[in-house]
Amino acid sequence: PEATVIAEKVRRAIEAGAFPDNAGAFTARITASLGVATYEPSLCSEPPDPAGFIAAADNALYQAKQGGRNRVVSVPLV
Repeated sequence: PEATVIAEKVRRAIEAGAFPDNAGAFTARITASLGVATYEPSLCSEPPDPAGFIAAADNALYQAKQGGRNRVVSVPLV
């Protein structure tokens, strides 16, 4: 799904960035974990409720963190 592709591009951009501290003394390495919930209308009889959609994305985020961080986890809503 496109949302997962976009999330992966965001993750890579953050990982590749150089972020100096306020004094410019060093560069920090920053990574990101992202959780994505996807919905394919042709596979579902009705759209998910917003709270369920957010809960699914939150669950995907926790899976990403538990899986080693610096990753994207996507869960389809069916």
